[in-house]
Amino acid sequence: MKKQFGGYQRLARGVFGCSSLWRGEDHLLYVRGNGFLIPFSEEYLRIRYADIQSLVIVGTSGRLLSGVLYGLGVLLFGGLCGLTMYLREPGEMGALVLILLFPLPVLLLSLVLFVRTLLLGQRCVVEVQTSLKKERLRMLTRLSFARGVLNSLEEKIQQTQGDLPEIERVPFQENADKLERDQSNERRLSIPASALPAFSASLIMGSLMLVQLHLESAAIAWTTQLLGVLLVPLALFALASSVRQLTADGVRFALWGLIASLFAIAGGGLVFLIATAVKNPAIIDSITVYIKAFARVDSQTSLGFYLYFLIMAVAMFMLGVVGLIQVVLRKNLSKE
Repeated sequence: MKKQFGGYQRLARGVFGCSSLWRGEDHLLYVRGNGFLIPFSEEYLRIRYADIQSLVIVGTSGRLLSGVLYGLGVLLFGGLCGLTMYLREPGEMGALVLILLFPLPVLLLSLVLFVRTLLLGQRCVVEVQTSLKKERLRMLTRLSFARGVLNSLEEKIQQTQGDLPEIERVPFQENADKLERDQSNERRLSIPASALPAFSASLIMGSLMLVQLHLESAAIAWTTQLLGVLLVPLALFALASSVRQLTADGVRFALWGLIASLFAIAGGGLVFLIATAVKNPAIIDSITVYIKAFARVDSQTSLGFYLYFLIMAVAMFMLGVVGLIQVVLRKNLSKE
């Protein structure tokens, strides 16, 4: 994406370039993209410097939550890689293939995101208030960067509003909960319609996986697989809605964790299918044979796969619990 065009200079852009903010001669151009991963549509908003009444920047706890999430990912998948290497037999290549296919790439991704979170600094919310409306600038999400952008706009706004009183500076408060505007913001937070069924299904799926790993049952194995298939569109729709709308960080992070866990389970299931097919080629001819083999996974038959699916079952269960708590809390706040 170009940094300049016509009389505009780009100040900031969002993830994947879905939204961007441009500085013009007498106004800001806010390109608000709607989409998931890529912009499906764009809306162009002109905000005249003469109409700007206030620019508000508020620090949030998003950095802490994302740092904890990525840190847990590093510990979880790093421990899984180490445990798999420790349990493998000398000369066994299957364990190395298993690590290279799934835990190691996710470990590296979690590590990169963890370092990135630390380097980028505290998260924030930036809003511009005019006489007509209040608009959140979605691409300004990091405090240090947002401060630099707003400082670069201050001189332009003062020149345009030369006859108006000098801009009032309100001391920044690190804890957003202490600001008076926080309660009104909480009430405006939306909850994706499919978030509640997605987290409920995650809780049920995690519970069934825990039972299945300790009780051989083809019926439970079938139910677990069907829930996993149902969860994918539910979680994707909820995540897409959370990207388009103003959604609580806790709900959005839980949805990201749910998507990652589903892909992790699918990846582990694919590796399990390949490993089982090597021993029993008949598994490829019928899904029933695969389900029966999946139902027999325990600490005695396959310790590596048992530990892997045990960790994923706990993760699905905890994500369901955390997600449901977040949804209930946000709905209660919106009713107050």
